[in-house]
Order: sequence, then C-alpha cells, then structure tokens
Amino acid sequence: MSLGAECGRVVFAVHGIRTNGEWLSDLSDILLGAGVRLATFRYGYFGIWRFLSPSARRDVADAFVAWFRDRTREMESNACRPSVVAHSFGTIVVTSALLENSDLKVDRLILSGAIVPRDFDWQLLIGRGQVRHVENDVGTRDVWAGIVGRCIMGMGPSGRVGFHETTCGCRNRCYPRYRHCDFVRRVHIEKEWLPLLAGDAVGCDE
Repeated sequence: MSLGAECGRVVFAVHGIRTNGEWLSDLSDILLGAGVRLATFRYGYFGIWRFLSPSARRDVADAFVAWFRDRTREMESNACRPSVVAHSFGTIVVTSALLENSDLKVDRLILSGAIVPRDFDWQLLIGRGQVRHVENDVGTRDVWAGIVGRCIMGMGPSGRVGFHETTCGCRNRCYPRYRHCDFVRRVHIEKEWLPLLAGDAVGCDE
C-alpha cells in the first residue's frame, strides 16, 4: 500500500498471534469512513511454539521496524505522524521497536490485550518525543494477557491490570467484563478507538 504525499491522517495496525488479523478489515472500513487511511503490518499466522521462541519474536519485531520506516518514508512530505493500534503480541512488537529505535515516532498509540511489562518506561519514549499520547485498554477478564504476562520473561499483564500509574505516562482505560479479543470487535473500535484516531487534534511536526 502506497500512502502517498497527500495521505492525510494514517493509522498503522499490528495484530496478535494465532490469527491473520481478521479484525483489521473492520478497522479499515471504520477509519476510511472517517477519512483516515490504514496500513497494516501482517506477519501471518504465528503459532504458539513460534511465539515461545525469542528469536522468532525478534524476527517479527525487526520486520516491523523495516516496514515502519518504509511506510513513513512514503509519508515524508506529509508532516503528520502515523498513529498506531496494536493488539496482544502486536503490543510487544510495537513497544520494543519504539524503545530500541528512537527515530520511530508516532502520534497516538492504542494498546489492547497488552502483554507489555507493567513498568514499561513510557516516560522515556515521551521524553524522547517518540509518542504523544498513549491509551491502554485493560480487560479485567483477559486471562491470556494475565497468564502470558506472568509466565514469559520480558512480558507483563498490562492488558489485564494496567501499567503502574506512578511510572506510566499513559492512560489505562478499564473495561470490567472484557476478555482478550473483545477490544477488536467492531462496536469497541467505533465507540472507543475512532474518536481518538480521527479526532481533530492529530499531532503534526513543525
């Protein structure tokens, strides 16, 4: 997908494991209706055994960095940064990419089903000017985020219990009855994500 010089507002999206990101079609339709374009990073069906391999996870993260840079080069005559939506493993892919590559910059970042450590250093990213606004959608019935976050090194249950408020730099939004995939349903995208992604105050660089 070529974003072009006059692409206007753009959202990048990253899906999770054991899926091909079917919800991305709904996201695309909803955003398009609001005049926002979507570019999706798809890494194919990623099974549980590959997910348990640090090297396989690293390959996906590296591929995302290359993809991100390619997409933003297509936007270089447009001052507006992309916003990013990530679900499940996609939250690890995006946050590790930002942490390790200070040249990657986004406007609004929405996480759901996050498996990122609760003490993730958002202040570092915000201080480096990489991220302007972070929303973390928390599902109190998200069993998957809770298990993965406690059992795999380098991950955390931030999608189930949120990031630590004292070190956060982002906003936790709690949904008491939400499970892991409830965030990527059309009704949630329209009600909760669209106002953030299509709002008037999308940040632009001078």
